[in-house]
Amino acid sequence: MDRDRTDRRRRDAARRLGRSSLGAVLLLAGLMAAGGCARLPAWTRAGRAPGRALSLHRFADPGLIPGQATQVVGSPDGMQRVCIQRLPVIGNREIPSGELVDTGRPERPAVRLHLDHQGAVLWMQTCVSTPGDSLAVLLDGFYWYALTIPRAVDTQSILLDGPIGRSEAEALVKGLPTRYREHHRMKRLF
Repeated sequence: MDRDRTDRRRRDAARRLGRSSLGAVLLLAGLMAAGGCARLPAWTRAGRAPGRALSLHRFADPGLIPGQATQVVGSPDGMQRVCIQRLPVIGNREIPSGELVDTGRPERPAVRLHLDHQGAVLWMQTCVSTPGDSLAVLLDGFYWYALTIPRAVDTQSILLDGPIGRSEAEALVKGLPTRYREHHRMKRLF
């Protein structure tokens, strides 16, 4: 008699567990499907980078062996290799927008990078502490050219007058706001 009652309790418990498990699985699947619809655009563009990655790095001290704090990067054509500090001075995180600036050569415009508050402070510190030094400008992880740090006259923007064609410069300027938003999207949650 006790054995029948125990068996019946086990069957009832298994039946309730089965129903609640099925309900939990269906609820979870429904939530994933509903949430997935909103996240689908983010998933589809996950493999594509929004615009061009741009960063300014200090050159590593001569004779320093590349390691955790430094790295060797090359130009896109592979003709030039430089050793830089891994952490950028300025990157897409501090550059919300940019514009093309006429240089007198229509095929090679300059790009003026507009900085947010944090970028302006970093740029001012860099200009005040090391005017005349050079920074490595990286575009999509490749060495682009060496930028001479000016004296602190305009700390709200940076003028890049490197070897870049008009179409590449336009693509860079167009992608800056997207990259900036990608870096700052988590701030909107809090």
